Amino acid sequence: MFTPDSSKLPGSAADKIGSLVEKIPKGAKVLVYGHTDSVTGKVDNKELSKDRAEAVAAVLNDERSDLSLSVKGMAATEPAVREDPSDPSSFAANRRVEITYSQ
Repeated sequence: MFTPDSSKLPGSAADKIGSLVEKIPKGAKVLVYGHTDSVTGKVDNKELSKDRAEAVAAVLNDERSDLSLSVKGMAATEPAVREDPSDPSSFAANRRVEITYSQ
């Protein structure tokens, strides 16, 4: 959902995020981890990844204020896929936020 060097969520994000978390048990502990691709841009990747996680956490808080949120920026330390310079989608796949929970 994120463009390079941006932590801004598209308008459709709230509905998507809301549907992802609707079945999480009330009061669950939710980890929100932001990630970046490996490209160093105008914004530091560590800061950018945290900003992305915080953007998603803000939507989560609006949708489910009962959840206990923990936010962390991972930068490019845990890529989802191997980046291929000839395939821009590989970079896009690493610009993400992961949401996990436990009871």
